[in-house]
Amino acid sequence: MRFCLGSGRFGKVFQLGASRMFGSLLLSSVASTLLVGQTFTVLESFETVEEATIETVVAEWTAARSRYSIFTAGSRGDRGQVTDGAKSLQISLTEPLNSWGEDFQVILSADASSRLKDAFESLDPHRYWILYDMTFAEASTGWANNPFWIGTDIRATHGDQLEFNGTFDEPVTAVISLDSVKNGQDLVADESGRIRLGFGFNSNSEDSGHMWIDHIRLLDTYAPGFRPTETLLDGYEDEAESILVPSGAEVFPYDREGSDDPNVTEGNVSARVEINSGNTTTTSILDFTLSDDLSNLLFEKFPEERLNHILAFDYRVVPDPATSVSWFLLIPQAGGLRLSPTWADGASRTYSINLGLVDWEQSPQISLITQGGFDGFVDLYIDNIRLIDTQGELLPPGTEAPSPAAPSIRPEIQSIVTSADSVTLTFSSQPNVTYEILASESIATIRSQWEKVGTVQGDTGTTSRWSLSAPVLDKQFFIIQTE
Repeated sequence: MRFCLGSGRFGKVFQLGASRMFGSLLLSSVASTLLVGQTFTVLESFETVEEATIETVVAEWTAARSRYSIFTAGSRGDRGQVTDGAKSLQISLTEPLNSWGEDFQVILSADASSRLKDAFESLDPHRYWILYDMTFAEASTGWANNPFWIGTDIRATHGDQLEFNGTFDEPVTAVISLDSVKNGQDLVADESGRIRLGFGFNSNSEDSGHMWIDHIRLLDTYAPGFRPTETLLDGYEDEAESILVPSGAEVFPYDREGSDDPNVTEGNVSARVEINSGNTTTTSILDFTLSDDLSNLLFEKFPEERLNHILAFDYRVVPDPATSVSWFLLIPQAGGLRLSPTWADGASRTYSINLGLVDWEQSPQISLITQGGFDGFVDLYIDNIRLIDTQGELLPPGTEAPSPAAPSIRPEIQSIVTSADSVTLTFSSQPNVTYEILASESIATIRSQWEKVGTVQGDTGTTSRWSLSAPVLDKQFFIIQTE
């Protein structure tokens, strides 16, 4: 048996603003280890929002083309509108969505705002990520995207966007590294001290339609007692050994010009990708099969074991002096990878990918696609391709570990005993609290579809026990939550 404590999509979740807490466990017949996983903090799941009070949670922004309501699971045909609990936010468009606009803001609670602000201001590298689920009704749409900002002053973050990539009428998940989207500005709250999350949209829809947002959460990839390690995979110092290979554009080595050259962030050389068209172009490819470190990680670990593994690279977009650029997108494309960073007008940026949240089995590579509003030549500089393990090194005894943003009081599985036809979980609990145990054969199952398999009343002490008398499957996931 291999046991991973708190790992997986819902590992160690704490629901802010409601009396629900979660823990999780993965079972599979491989080995015998117990691993501490990551922490998810739910910032907003719309479970406590009512129609009469929706204005306290959602506010119109600059584009007056939508109405807002609370959607309840089962009230219409199930297209994945609800991914956590029983409710989600429904956006009803009042006109065809065929131009870009800043549409609305979700206003986090004071508690959730404090958690997010602490995470945003943290200096711990590659630690925090925002995730949210969104379902876009087809509505005669060929393509659609969702630019996203954090903070009342949108200058705090770049407006990177979620790409639907033709996936309509089912939920897709945005995965956003806080480190990657910071724009050098303070995170500004509104006049009530609450943080706003800004949502914009663009598409080629021919009809008005609907969208749904749910399960906005914060991922902390750190674990107490560990600190991150970083491995340089490619600095383009040796072109012949690079995992960056040309596709529809020429790729050249670029030599550093002075100690402060922004086009090189590691060593003395970077890759220069020469782009000569604003049309959608697969300029180059990051081929993971050319790296033993990446190949071993992707093909020897389950996705839930890779949540603390980050692939990052630095890039900079520089137009030729004679080239005018109105907009530019770098679109890293892989199975399930949906975030496109926007052009930062010459600023150096870092793109980060959580390797546990993308499906690499079909295609272990990233296509670097570009498109934009320009006629001429644009150079894309890429450097310092690296692998970060946020739990890579065990801290010496007595060393103070970084404190997590999420509370430490939650049901956590402490031990497990199994036989051929039973499994017994022991978990931390509080007296007189009723806990539900949910189960699923897939960690990707949306929360509303997990099966309730048991109920436990918290013992008088600090731990409780629950047993399941049934054959143990090859792979099974459990969530513990308060009733």
